[in-house]
Amino acid sequence: MTTKHTGTSLEDLISALRTLQANGEKKENKVAVPNSYDGSPAKASTFLTEVDLYLMANDTLYPNDKDKILFTLSYMKDRHAAKWMKAKTNEYKKNLKEKEAEASDTKPEDQIHLMTWEEFLDNFKKAFQLLDIGTDARLKLRDLKQNKKHMDEYITNFRLLAIDSEYDD
Repeated sequence: MTTKHTGTSLEDLISALRTLQANGEKKENKVAVPNSYDGSPAKASTFLTEVDLYLMANDTLYPNDKDKILFTLSYMKDRHAAKWMKAKTNEYKKNLKEKEAEASDTKPEDQIHLMTWEEFLDNFKKAFQLLDIGTDARLKLRDLKQNKKHMDEYITNFRLLAIDSEYDD
């Protein structure tokens, strides 16, 4: 009798705990938010890496393409990036409105297409990343000089450029 009573109580506790977890607030993980992006091609790759790290750490806060796109756009506040952000935001809002107004029996081929996260990243890269990162890095490697820099700084710069240069060993 006690085993049955204890078993039921344990099941009730487990159920209550699951309910609390399901109803709990989604918490932001302590990962640095991306720096604001200004449209500089030299900073594009770093910005995307910062966004990616933040989104991976907070995947429950940004579970779908729309959330990821809007989060990323919100950090494009300066110069050329701000203009691109405004255009993409307007395009996305227009498509969302049209999608909401779309009849439920619309054929798949006639449905309004909402941009996916992958398509957004593609558009971003076409708009902001250097066309040929490898060539750019190789040119910078060719011109790299220590000058008055400390040796450690020179070596760090060399290694970073070597990664992008696409040179083999």
